[in-house]
Amino acid sequence: MLWRKKETNPVGDFTVDGVSYAIVRPPKSWLSVVKAEHTPDLVKLEQRTQHLVFVYDQFQRKHYANKCLDNSKFECIGFTLNLFQLWRKNLGKVSYPIALRGGDPDVPDFYGIQKLRIRGELWNVSTPELIELDNIKANGLHYVREKVRLLIPYRRMVYRRGNLTAIETHTTAVRAWMYVGLPAFWVNQLDGGFAFKPVRHFEANTPMVNGEALLKHYYQFTPLEYQDF
Repeated sequence: MLWRKKETNPVGDFTVDGVSYAIVRPPKSWLSVVKAEHTPDLVKLEQRTQHLVFVYDQFQRKHYANKCLDNSKFECIGFTLNLFQLWRKNLGKVSYPIALRGGDPDVPDFYGIQKLRIRGELWNVSTPELIELDNIKANGLHYVREKVRLLIPYRRMVYRRGNLTAIETHTTAVRAWMYVGLPAFWVNQLDGGFAFKPVRHFEANTPMVNGEALLKHYYQFTPLEYQDF
């Protein structure tokens, strides 16, 4: 993924150390070619106006590329149901993560990196914005956009009397698009920490249900990842 210095007709822009960068929208003359290359399911996508997308990378809130989602709506926090490895491409303040599916025979167990759920954000984006994300992510070349199941934690008050309140914690499952790294592009680039490094993982302090935590360990790409060099 390449970030270019600010140009005209940007999809979104951001500034790092006083230098402005832009994610550039292709000229209209390229649009049909770009759509065909990175959005093979364009006809199906255009049957709907909005789409749920799981965002776990630099497009999250409080991250440098979140301005690209200015016209989208943040819905809630979610966790992947399936397990992934989560690697960070080390580029300083413009680093970004790559999710590689756990259990994929093409993704070896590098350096004992764990396969965990990923914590991220659920966004509601329009069809044109999803096509632009396909272009930015090089869908089909660097990543594949696929539907995944997410766990959405929520709490429900079941009893209240005076100062006594009983709250139950549950999860509900939803399906959303997610950009998963293509092993054929990424695996041969992985190393022991120079160009790539595993993203931090966390242990959740979540309420217990039937004696077990709803979400125990997970990866989360936070702004601290830009400082870990």
